[in-house]
Amino acid sequence: MSHGIRLNALALLLGAGLLAGSEAGAQTVWSIEGTGPSYGEYNAPPPACPLTVPPPYAVNPAPAPVCPTNLPFPPLNCLGGSAVDNNGNVASGGPAVPVMVHSDGIVLEMTTPAGALLTSAVVAGVVLPGPITGVACDSFADIYYITDGAGFVGVGIPPGPAACGPPPALVGPFGFVGGPVGTRICGLAYDPCTGTLWTCDTAGFVGNWTLGGAFIGGWFAPPPFGVPLSGITVNVTNGNLQITDGALVGEYTPLGALAPAGAFHLAANPYAIPLWAGLVDGLGFSLRPQIFGTPCPAGGPKIGTAGGYSFAGNAGFTITQSGATPGALSFLLVDTAALCPPLPFGGCSIWLAPPWSLLVSLGPVPASGTFTLPAKLPPPAGGPCAIPVGISLYVQFVNILGGGVAESTDALTFTIGAL
Repeated sequence: MSHGIRLNALALLLGAGLLAGSEAGAQTVWSIEGTGPSYGEYNAPPPACPLTVPPPYAVNPAPAPVCPTNLPFPPLNCLGGSAVDNNGNVASGGPAVPVMVHSDGIVLEMTTPAGALLTSAVVAGVVLPGPITGVACDSFADIYYITDGAGFVGVGIPPGPAACGPPPALVGPFGFVGGPVGTRICGLAYDPCTGTLWTCDTAGFVGNWTLGGAFIGGWFAPPPFGVPLSGITVNVTNGNLQITDGALVGEYTPLGALAPAGAFHLAANPYAIPLWAGLVDGLGFSLRPQIFGTPCPAGGPKIGTAGGYSFAGNAGFTITQSGATPGALSFLLVDTAALCPPLPFGGCSIWLAPPWSLLVSLGPVPASGTFTLPAKLPPPAGGPCAIPVGISLYVQFVNILGGGVAESTDALTFTIGAL
């Protein structure tokens, strides 16, 4: 049941004067692990903020192959890669169904976050000469960039799961030219803020390239990683780079400086990847909101989202409450930081740091025990990574039952990102 209340995240923040200085919210990354073989999602949240499922949040077995495959493959052999299409595509059903994009070196596969195969295509030896060593995604244009370590091509949505034909080439192919040579590229990332590609390689270096393959710069070796570097992605909420050697992930500025730890997704920087099978290949950046804290009472009302991930321009983004006590007076708390451990309140817990930025009265909980609050995320104003990109929100429902008794949901955090 919809309560008929509309929330506009940017308007809320403007009203509270909080466009700057907020603690970065939730975001995760995906990788492929070839020995399982499996795909996994993880990050480094604050240890004092309990999550219902700690990282890795998902470990999905690779779907049964319908096309030729390199799976399983040993770690750190510069095969495969991962990316995330945060607003989905026609194969997934659109913005409300994000897409995980993986390669085993031969095939490009698209799956749901739960691991269900959507579509796959053979790419190695067809659209590029060699095995695939990195995958990247332009979510806005639905272009999926792949590299064989020496060149790259941007392809479209592959044919159906059983077709195994090549996807259409939309950009290139191009060779990487004009930069340092003599190494093999093992990771690929698309930067929506600049419209360029980032790479990492067997020598442990990171580079930046135009979509025509010309070297721009950014040549640095991020400490303290080993070699080869096996994956790279762009944090589309702030333009930073996240890089892995298969065992550690670190976030760096485009100039190569280690980003400060302390963000919800980055309580430590660098951080160890939660081991689920073996060392990983590839990185894909996900805008999936995260739920932390615990509902009160145990098994009580729950917070959630619907309508896709938190990308700028997502008109369908929705915040939900379910399992609340009908008739209770419900309030939505909005803030820019988590509070872990929480603040006791009416025998329950508030997981947002006071003084709260906003306290929105929602009125009585309907008989269904649910609220559905549309929270349209406005498009960026003045460029692909302009405001509201980078704004983080932390939200929680608190319900007053009377007689000094309260109930509360767990809490939700998300950061608005670019496509």
